[in-house]
Amino acid sequence: MKGGIKIVVTIRDVAKRARVSVSTASRALNSSGPVKEETKARVSKAAKEINYTPNAMARGLVTRKTGNIGFILPASVKGGTSNPFYSRVFEGVEAETRERNYHLIFSILDENQEDLPRMVKEKRIDGVIFASKVSERFILQLEEKEITLVLVDHAIEQGNVDSVVIDNFNGACKMVNHLLELGHRRIGFLRGPQDRPSFIQRFEGYKETLRKAGLRYDEKIVWEADLNFNDAYEVMKKKIKIQPFPTAIFATTDIVTLAAAKIIREEGLRIPEDVSLAGFDDILQAKQAHPPLTTIRVSKREMGRIAARKLFENLNGITKKPSQTVILTELVVRDSTGPPKL
Repeated sequence: MKGGIKIVVTIRDVAKRARVSVSTASRALNSSGPVKEETKARVSKAAKEINYTPNAMARGLVTRKTGNIGFILPASVKGGTSNPFYSRVFEGVEAETRERNYHLIFSILDENQEDLPRMVKEKRIDGVIFASKVSERFILQLEEKEITLVLVDHAIEQGNVDSVVIDNFNGACKMVNHLLELGHRRIGFLRGPQDRPSFIQRFEGYKETLRKAGLRYDEKIVWEADLNFNDAYEVMKKKIKIQPFPTAIFATTDIVTLAAAKIIREEGLRIPEDVSLAGFDDILQAKQAHPPLTTIRVSKREMGRIAARKLFENLNGITKKPSQTVILTELVVRDSTGPPKL
């Protein structure tokens, strides 16, 4: 502000300072075409030095793009962007979006996935990152409106949509093998809803690892719980008296594991001395639990970043076949697992 007059900084000023053409500066800032990394860094530095902020509306008039990206969760995901898993995915999407000078809009899709969010109806977004299970109807509606879609934590059989998924099967195998190596042979499993591919894959990993170890699958110690803490707690409350009780329990998510831990402690059992507990996802609460949970780590933030990159590649016309990126998992051993009591 000088003498009460606001000085407007334009893309031309950025180009001049970075010693590049206006078109190169525009491509570098909007990630809308090939630009050397060195040049991109110089343009970005110049923009920061003179406090240049892209005008999304003006950019939209030229490119016919809104400058907005949608991040959508189904109503079945409790907590929205406060959900311990999807909040980290959202952070990754947000970071990548911000770096490209786009705006990120969050919305919830109703339980039946029929009532489209307003931002989709009015086409106020260029693309959507949808986390969790999505209906075929919703995908078709996006296609009709020519809105690009990338899926996170879900893939469709047709394979015509980019997706970022977790290596759920092998993650579950790692955990069951860890429990077997400790000496456990009666390993219970708290599985998630079997209408979700990710939870089906974790269940299959559990069963396959037992089979390879020569152990019989026992449906009496496999219990299904919803993904919220209260439901998992109630399920465990009904099963806690089963005899013989498992010496170890592996749950399909950390939240479900924490619910199991609560009822186990209330029954006067010790973790891991009496029962070993293991989870999946490595949410923040897993490390903070007492005792800290042994779990399977998933790079949730990286999932979000990769999904956003895929979306921007599509928006910028980098033509390629839709692909599925698989995020590898890591076994994190903490204090909630130990050898079975003799």
